[in-house]
Amino acid sequence: MTPLRQRSINDLKLRNFSAGTIKVYVHAVERFSRFLKHSPSDATAEDVKRFLVAEINRGMSRSYCVIQRNALRHLFEQSLGRLEPFDSIPRPKRERRLPVVLSREEIQQLFSVIENIKHKALLMVVYDAGLRLSEKAHGLRKLCSIGRDLNSASAKLTRRSTVGQIWRRKLRQDV
Repeated sequence: MTPLRQRSINDLKLRNFSAGTIKVYVHAVERFSRFLKHSPSDATAEDVKRFLVAEINRGMSRSYCVIQRNALRHLFEQSLGRLEPFDSIPRPKRERRLPVVLSREEIQQLFSVIENIKHKALLMVVYDAGLRLSEKAHGLRKLCSIGRDLNSASAKLTRRSTVGQIWRRKLRQDV
C-alpha cells in the first residue's frame, strides 16, 4: 500500500466515513491514478476535469461521477492539503425521474392476489410504511419485532435502519 493511499484511508477514518465509502473513495482514486498513469499527488484540476469527462464518455451515471468528484476533492483537500479550485469543476446535472405511482385499484388488486393472511399483513405494513426495496429486504426480519416499532395508540410506525441511519415515523393509514 502506498503512503498516499494509507494517508487517504486514515483521513477518511478520522472523519468517520463508513467502510463502504472508504472502499468507494479508494477505488475512485485508484481509477484516477490509472487514468493519469502516475501518482495523483502531481495531478491538477485540469487532470480531474479530463478524467471526469472520460468517465462520462464511458457511459458512467451522474451519481457515479459525483462520487468520483467527491473522492478526488477529498484526496486533494484533506490528504494532499491542496486547495484545488474544485468549484470550477461542475457537478453533473441532476437526473429527474418520475416515480411510478400505482392507483388505489392497482394496489387493491395487488393485495387481493396474496392468499396467505400473514404475508398480506406484512406486505401491507411494508407498503404503508413506504419502505425502500433495500429496507424491505433487510427490514423484514426487523418487522418481526413489530410490537416495539408499532404504537397502535398513536398509530405511528418507527422505521429503523434507513438510509443515513435516520429514524423516521409515519402515520398508519387504513388500506
